[in-house]
Amino acid sequence: MPETFLEEMKRYVGFTSNDAATLASLATLIEPHLPALADRFYEQIPRHPEAAAVFTGGETQIARLRLTLQHWARGLFSGTYDDAYANERFRIGYRHVQIGLPQRYVISAMQVVEHFLHEVLDREIEDASRRRQALESLARIINLDLGLICETYFEGSVRELRHLNDRLSTVNRSLEEANRAKADFLATTSHELRTPLTSIIGFSRILLDGYVTDPAEQRDLLTDVHRSALHLLSLVDDVLDLSRIEAGRLEIVTTNVDVAVVIAEVVALTKVQVEEKGLALIAELPPDLPNVQADQSRLRQILLNIVGNAIKFTERGEIRVTASTASDRTAVRIGVSDTGIGISPDKQPLLFEKFRQVDASHTRKHGGTGLGLAISKALVERMGGRIELRSEGQGMGTTVAFTVPAELARRPGAEAVTAELRAKSSVLLVGPDAGARQAIGSVLRAGGYRVHEGATVEGAIGLAQAEQPDVLLIDLTVAASPEATREWFDLLVTLQADQRTRSIRPAILTASSVETVKNIQLEMLTSRPAVIDKPVDPDKLKRALDRVLPRPRSAPFRVLVGDDDPLVYKFVTSILPPHEYVVLHASNGSEVLRAVAAQSFDAVLLDLRMPDQSGYDVIRSLKLEGGAPNLPILVITNYPAATDAHEQALLSSPLIVDVLAKPEVAEHPELLLERLEAMRSAP
Repeated sequence: MPETFLEEMKRYVGFTSNDAATLASLATLIEPHLPALADRFYEQIPRHPEAAAVFTGGETQIARLRLTLQHWARGLFSGTYDDAYANERFRIGYRHVQIGLPQRYVISAMQVVEHFLHEVLDREIEDASRRRQALESLARIINLDLGLICETYFEGSVRELRHLNDRLSTVNRSLEEANRAKADFLATTSHELRTPLTSIIGFSRILLDGYVTDPAEQRDLLTDVHRSALHLLSLVDDVLDLSRIEAGRLEIVTTNVDVAVVIAEVVALTKVQVEEKGLALIAELPPDLPNVQADQSRLRQILLNIVGNAIKFTERGEIRVTASTASDRTAVRIGVSDTGIGISPDKQPLLFEKFRQVDASHTRKHGGTGLGLAISKALVERMGGRIELRSEGQGMGTTVAFTVPAELARRPGAEAVTAELRAKSSVLLVGPDAGARQAIGSVLRAGGYRVHEGATVEGAIGLAQAEQPDVLLIDLTVAASPEATREWFDLLVTLQADQRTRSIRPAILTASSVETVKNIQLEMLTSRPAVIDKPVDPDKLKRALDRVLPRPRSAPFRVLVGDDDPLVYKFVTSILPPHEYVVLHASNGSEVLRAVAAQSFDAVLLDLRMPDQSGYDVIRSLKLEGGAPNLPILVITNYPAATDAHEQALLSSPLIVDVLAKPEVAEHPELLLERLEAMRSAP
């Protein structure tokens, strides 16, 4: 049977059962000295910059780690020295790899431990022979542990190389697919542009050469020329919009828009096409539909794209346009359903991709570039909404729906409060691109902020210490490498470890929030950065920074977390500023009701599935039975969908602020923070 790695390491360092027996005999002797060992060990941390950057949790973290170290050292003398023992050492190594602790620090730390224990044994054991045996066994177990822990660094490097190779292969495949898709797109678009151009040239030549003299025939030809010109203009507009999206220069002018008016315009504009195909176009709108915050011309363009597609791919039946308001009235959902050819589930993810066509034969048959949905997705997201497509399959029709932020009633004086807060606040804007800094700085200064600028990590540290800004805004370039991202992340770690700059609120501007978060270790930060996605318009940037700014001191916002999972409570407390929020925990429905009866809270974060009494029972008691009819409730659950009409009625209660899925909140903590900040700011 082949030798295991543990057996190989034991043989390599000379560790035997005699060493195990010797170490076990020393356990009682060593135990009283373990607290002093922990003190000695953690005295070394400030001398190692890499370690100081990792252990940023202050005395609370160090106190916890002291106990962990004592547990590890105790295992040296009372371990089983088998596979379970090796696995525990492997886990220690993996954790060090995860937090980015250099291997040389681990080696020097082990030397500190060995030196301390050597002193203890040298001092406490009088018999020279026994002392020598103890010191030799100590050296062997330290070498064994060091080998086990350091092996994880090697394995981590191998895993990282494999991961990079896999990513490289994926990227190469994606590039090949993108090149093929672009080639197909160019061929299709060239054909589509040539078709109306040929008609325009041909019909105009007939008219110029005098082949047609009858006024009625001339009018018919001019009508065809006009129709072809409009079609050509539509194709060119699609290509130009795509180029603006690719360059990040798509302009959105947000105003207060009446959705009903825009839908009526789209129905009128598509009336002829609908009648030509013998279809029915139905618009169903509620009477109390609020206005939305959107670019009116772009909203019309989105609806024309979606309704136009529905008309193209529907041969009989109807097209139905609907609109509804979200339960918290923060958004309007617009949907377009048809009875057309439908789309198979495996093809649906491709529909919103640029240059991708689900079936080129359909595009050739019905015309167009196939860019409509990709452009619509970009426009919807730029206006702060989301778009989705659903179809049961081929021949089953299709529904495309998207959301647009609703126009909310503004609290009197809120604008003045924000302007006053900005005027008292300063932003340190740092990033390698001078042009981007200038543009972003101009936006911030126009918004009332005082702005300082830096181009390098070293310069940013000096400016932060000298100017003491309220917010640090890091602008990552589109092409920022993982190494560059981590370099700027190191700036955050450094500033949060410095007493002078610890209170600065961090924010990151990035073209890819997913990649950015992947390349940094957020758990190492005492204050998580707000991640703002590019492209970003001036209003969105200012709103994002307004949420980051430290608020004027007031009574803390009291939140009760009702969830049987204590990790949810820890998660909530980790993302909420402790000087602005007081967070208490109740582990079941009965505890929630008792806490609300005994104390005053500003909001409840409630899970729906709890022991004793469920979240639905709590809502019924607080809302319908008069327990606390005005207390806002934010539902956070793994099961956001109601299972029956009774549960749906409870979730539709006016004071249910929102229903969020736990996985979504875990991935985007800012969703929870935004909801709570909105409740804090409410009159």
